[in-house]
Amino acid sequence: MKWIFLFFFSGIIVFAATLFFRLGGHKPVQLSQVSSQTSFLLLYKPHIGPYHQINATINEVEVWAAEKHLPCSQTFGLFLDNPEKVEPERLRSLAGCLLPLSSQQVIKKLMPSQEPDFSQTPKIAWTFWKFPAALKASFRGSPSIGPFKVYPKAQKWFQKHRLPYPKEVLEVYTLFSSSSIKTEYYFPLPVN
Repeated sequence: MKWIFLFFFSGIIVFAATLFFRLGGHKPVQLSQVSSQTSFLLLYKPHIGPYHQINATINEVEVWAAEKHLPCSQTFGLFLDNPEKVEPERLRSLAGCLLPLSSQQVIKKLMPSQEPDFSQTPKIAWTFWKFPAALKASFRGSPSIGPFKVYPKAQKWFQKHRLPYPKEVLEVYTLFSSSSIKTEYYFPLPVN
């Protein structure tokens, strides 16, 4: 019986260690302040529901962008609600492609700019997301462990600087290969 327990326990440890390294849990989170006006051109579709389920929405926008010959080298999730305060089924987010600002004229011809509308059947739209300054966190690991690795570090930074934690967070995903991804998190800073 002792050997069965030892074998089972060893298997769990090996599995956990493999998962930790595959997801990038050993990689550092780098924090920096972005102090200049920053704008992002977002091609998005609204999503309502648990944040970890936005991947299908991102894929839908990527397919649409490819059909319209729009570059989509980076994808994003813009999370509008705090998951600690809002029920998972009611969480609002925008998900899709982060377009280069040079695509602005092309996208304007395809469709008008639109503020996110969660009251009707979601459709693909675009908008600008701007902030005067932000805390930027860079992480070369899976976005799935961001809530456990990146967000706590950002919360500590906001507490240390006695600043309110932002309501919105933008996550930008850059896929280098099937096993290499970089996620950049933008936490807007309050305007003085």
